[in-house]
Amino acid sequence: MSTSTSSTTFGRELSFLDVALNNPPAWWPELLSLWCPAGTPAGALGLRLAIRNGTLNLYRKGQSVAQVRQNRAGQMQWILHRKYIERTERGDMDAGRRYLTAPADVQLARWVKAAEGKAGAEKIAIDEILDHDANVIDLEMGLPASGDQKFALRIDMVSLEHVDAATTRLMFWEVKTFDDARIRTSGPLPTDSGILRQVKTYQKFLSDPHRATQVCSAYQRCAKVLQLLAQSIHAEQQLGAELRALASGKTLVLADQPGLLVALPTRELPTRSKAAWNVHRRKLEDAGMKLRIEKVQSLD
Repeated sequence: MSTSTSSTTFGRELSFLDVALNNPPAWWPELLSLWCPAGTPAGALGLRLAIRNGTLNLYRKGQSVAQVRQNRAGQMQWILHRKYIERTERGDMDAGRRYLTAPADVQLARWVKAAEGKAGAEKIAIDEILDHDANVIDLEMGLPASGDQKFALRIDMVSLEHVDAATTRLMFWEVKTFDDARIRTSGPLPTDSGILRQVKTYQKFLSDPHRATQVCSAYQRCAKVLQLLAQSIHAEQQLGAELRALASGKTLVLADQPGLLVALPTRELPTRSKAAWNVHRRKLEDAGMKLRIEKVQSLD
C-alpha cells in the first residue's frame, strides 16, 4: 500500500464517456484496442484498464502507459509520464512537468515496452494473476483521505466474489511476493506491523456506512462503464461473468476486511525456503489475515 493526496469523494466515473463512445479522437481506438480485460492474457502489448474518478488509466504490468482525461475544451486528452518519451542513458530527467500530453507521432508499442521495462516483481506477478482471474475490477485503488488520514490509501487489487445469485462481494487485496520482508518477521508478528496497520486502516474507513455505500455505488457504476467500453470494441464477452452481472444490477456488498494475496513461484521451493515460508504463513494466519495464495511463473 502507498499513499498520495486525494479528494474526499470516492468515485468511478468517466467525464468523457459519451465522447469516447460516440466521437473519440483518432488515437483512442488504437489505444483501447490494447486493453486486455481481467481474465485475458496480456501477451506482448496488452494493457490493463482502470477507471478513476473522472479519468482512466491504462497499465502495462503496473506501469501507467496512459492517463486519459477530458480537458477544459471537452476533448479527450492522453497523458503519459515523461520517462516514456524522453529516453536518457540513465533515465534521468531535468526539472519540469513530469506528465505530458502524448505527442502526435504516436509510438505506442515503444512506450508499452518502455513501461514494461520498469516493472518490478510484484507488479509483474499481479499482471500474471490477471491473465486468468476475470473477477478483478480495479488496480491501484485509492480510498480518499478523511479525518486524521491526510493521504489517499492505495491497495493493489480489487476483485468481485460470488456470494449468491443476487449478491456479489467486493474484496480488496494487498499483494506481496512470498519473500517480501514486509510480511516476514523473526518473532511473532507485531500488532503494529505494516500489513496489519493497513488492514485496520481500511476497516476503519469502511466501517462508516456512508463511505461503504459510496464505495459500493462507485463500483457498480465502474462495472457499467467497463461494460460500455468493452461493447464499443466488441469485447464484452471477455469481461468476467460476475462483472457483467454487477453491471446489470446485481447487489454489491463489502467484504469485512481486506486480504493479503501472496505470490509464490510455480516451481517447488527448496526445503528450507518452503519451511521458512510456512512459518511466516502461520504467523499471518494467526494474526487474523485473510490469505490468498497464487503461484506465478514470473517468480520461477
